[in-house]
Amino acid sequence: MEKKKEQRCITTTLLVAMMVASVLAVVPAAQANGGLVTADLDSGLTPEDLVNTLLGGGVAVSGVNYSGVNIAAGTFSGGTGIIGFEDGILLSTGNIADVIGPNTADDTTTDNGMPGDADLDTLLPGYTTFDAAVLEFDFVPTSDVVTFEYVFGSEEYNEFVFSMYNNVFGFFVNGVNVALIPGTSTPVAINNVNGGNPYGTGAVNPEYFRNNDLDDGGGLINTELDGLTVVLTVTANVNAGEMNHIKLAVADAGDAILDSDVFIRAASFTAPKLTLSPLTDTNPVGASHELTATLVDEEGAPMPEETITFTVTTGPNVGLTGTGMTGFDGTATWNYIGAAPGTDTIVATGAGETSNKAYKTWEAAPAYLCPDEYRWSAYHTPGYEWDPFPTLFRSWNDVHFVNSGPGDAFGVTASISYAPANINIVDGDVTLGDISAGSGAWSSDFHNLEVDMTNLQDPNEGIKWTVEYDDAGGTHHVIEGVPQFCAPG
Repeated sequence: MEKKKEQRCITTTLLVAMMVASVLAVVPAAQANGGLVTADLDSGLTPEDLVNTLLGGGVAVSGVNYSGVNIAAGTFSGGTGIIGFEDGILLSTGNIADVIGPNTADDTTTDNGMPGDADLDTLLPGYTTFDAAVLEFDFVPTSDVVTFEYVFGSEEYNEFVFSMYNNVFGFFVNGVNVALIPGTSTPVAINNVNGGNPYGTGAVNPEYFRNNDLDDGGGLINTELDGLTVVLTVTANVNAGEMNHIKLAVADAGDAILDSDVFIRAASFTAPKLTLSPLTDTNPVGASHELTATLVDEEGAPMPEETITFTVTTGPNVGLTGTGMTGFDGTATWNYIGAAPGTDTIVATGAGETSNKAYKTWEAAPAYLCPDEYRWSAYHTPGYEWDPFPTLFRSWNDVHFVNSGPGDAFGVTASISYAPANINIVDGDVTLGDISAGSGAWSSDFHNLEVDMTNLQDPNEGIKWTVEYDDAGGTHHVIEGVPQFCAPG
């Protein structure tokens, strides 16, 4: 820690000397250790070359622009066993040549004397950014999703985790940062992905972090960087067939030293022909989640009558799978019910294509005490509320209660507790009986009634209800994903 504090006060002369030395050493170092090889914009590469390196299929680009010093942007190769993919482009707050390993110092830095970036400033309120390297361009995709892979690394790890020195980067698609922790709205940053400080204490999202700090048992990864993320994937909604804009940016924050770098995989910036949505969603365990796959051809036209396979590839519901057939609009849907809390990753495949990843977070349902009463109302959103608030349920026909959860419900009854004065109905109970998972029961002609449901089953079994009825105007309603009929404890 003290070493890095001293480094923050080093002189401009020493910084320039280090920059020159690192430039002169880049080729021998890369060749000698068989590791990373870099080429910056001073080597003859252009910003257009960098964008072309990124491009996969399904996108056409224009309007390329780069801002920053030439040594802060370029290409790399040799990254398979180091970064996690072989080659791509590299943006740095210092000198891209300094990513070459092995790790021999805890404080590698180059102060380029450049300003920061206003968009990156918004990601760190109250902080000032410096030494920004920004690559941006316009693109027209053939589908409504773009995706690419990247790794973020920094010399700020691990000493400056949770400090004011929190170097920042962002990928802004149509003005929105999409460099997020998978399945969340949390930006990837040093303070959000790390092994803690001191290392091993208070780690945040450590499953996405790789330690390489010499003071914390690191140094085995053949790069000068003290810490890196695992390979992460950006997935962003875009406007198919229209002009979109992306801005790739990285900057120092708090001061202009101790560098950070972003590696973006070659040929990974694509608009896949098969897309999956929603990209992220959150629901309680036991609810039903619907995914929509959309399949288009090279021109963006829908591809009907193709079988799509949906698969949960990681998470608490890993292994669940289902299929659907694309319709005239190229879409197919699949529903599944989450059985345990956690985050699922889902992909779709079909017609030789693989979709983007989608993420579903399942939250544990609150503990309920049973038995108690649960009241349905056609006049409320989401259609139910807890006692003792009286409401009027209007149905001119029978009401269908279906247990869509994995657990069985026993002794379910519907009780008539209120009726309008102008309708003569005798109060009473309707016994629906035992309703096993996946089955249902019809009530007897409720007309205008208030309905209380009593469930005597242990709620931890995962009981869910779908209620189907016709209202007084003759409109048919089907309401899914209703919690078990008992009051919260």
